Amino acid sequence: MQESVSRRQFVRLGASSVFLLQAALSPWKLWGMMQGEERNWSVLRTKDIEVLRKIIPEVVGWGDLKADDAELYLHMTLRRLDQLLGDLADASRGDLILLLDLLQFPVSRMFLGLWSSWDKARGEDIRAFLESWEQSWLTLKRFGYQSLVQLIHFAWYGTEAGQKRSGYPGPSATIRAFLSRSEGESHGVN
Repeated sequence: MQESVSRRQFVRLGASSVFLLQAALSPWKLWGMMQGEERNWSVLRTKDIEVLRKIIPEVVGWGDLKADDAELYLHMTLRRLDQLLGDLADASRGDLILLLDLLQFPVSRMFLGLWSSWDKARGEDIRAFLESWEQSWLTLKRFGYQSLVQLIHFAWYGTEAGQKRSGYPGPSATIRAFLSRSEGESHGVN
């Protein structure tokens, strides 16, 4: 005896099939999404990079650079920052990623002091935002500021361009050896 399928059963079957197909294809979809820019970064995600692209120039102070130079320096600093984050302990890396998540979420970003979105924030808005963190009575905000700014400075001055621009002769031979070994290990070279 053949059963006819009701419209409701057909819709349920169709919805279930779509859900199962989507669940089965999700790993492929994720892989496809990672084929682009994010796959080139160890730790930083696209949304992290968008925030950091606004913060880094204000922290480092590249006001007098030509646009091409600023873009090159920014990219080098982001790359070095990504390497540094990859070398951090999991707990520290997780805390910094959480901080970047808070900076991206509109409600927490506004609560932390930046009312405009990152793409519309002007340099003076970002400087005022960072200054309010630095001088906050909340220890957690000051700690977040110090952590982020120190990592950005370490990343910038860890690049050859940062050392030349600041007149810094570069790290000592011992530190250079450590940095070379660290970079080799992060790229799978021993």
